[in-house]
Amino acid sequence: MCRLLGYATAGFNLSLKAVLGQDNVEDFRELSEIHNDGWGVAQLSDPAEAPHVRDGGAPTPETGTAVYKNTIAARHDPIFDELANTPARGGLWHLRLASSNLPLILENQQPFYANGLSFIHNGDISDDQGRNIITNRAFPVDPNIVQSTGGRSDSAIFFAVILQYIGFGFALDEAVAQAVRELRKSYPKSSYNCMIQS
Repeated sequence: MCRLLGYATAGFNLSLKAVLGQDNVEDFRELSEIHNDGWGVAQLSDPAEAPHVRDGGAPTPETGTAVYKNTIAARHDPIFDELANTPARGGLWHLRLASSNLPLILENQQPFYANGLSFIHNGDISDDQGRNIITNRAFPVDPNIVQSTGGRSDSAIFFAVILQYIGFGFALDEAVAQAVRELRKSYPKSSYNCMIQS
């Protein structure tokens, strides 16, 4: 199972090291000795540009999300230290231990980002015979929404089910609850520990 870490501030930028301290950040990073199937982070911050400016494309956002993912372990990636020192209003950090023989490809690294939300998950969504949800073509989730997550894993499907419920008009917290209820019908023994950053 993966390792998750998240923080949020009251609207000001702090780095992970400022929040946890150097020693705790190093302890988290060292967990990638075992959770060594890649890592990623989504950091939410205020962009340098003024929000809502129309510059020919989409208007500039109120906040920006920077997402970094890698297929190597965090303890071997020199970028980890740089990002742990980068101030942000919030961040989701994910150390991956891959589910049920899912490949170590960039598309399966987390966080996933779609519709202004960052998502990380700790768990393996499989049935009693060890068949991962990605093999279940009959599971009722819109494949276009799965594709919008950028992922091809059980975690991406979990995020897509949440996004689907948001599309039905549910508030974020209730969309998560509905998604877990639906997934548990078919996968009652799976883990649904997750964090979402909006």
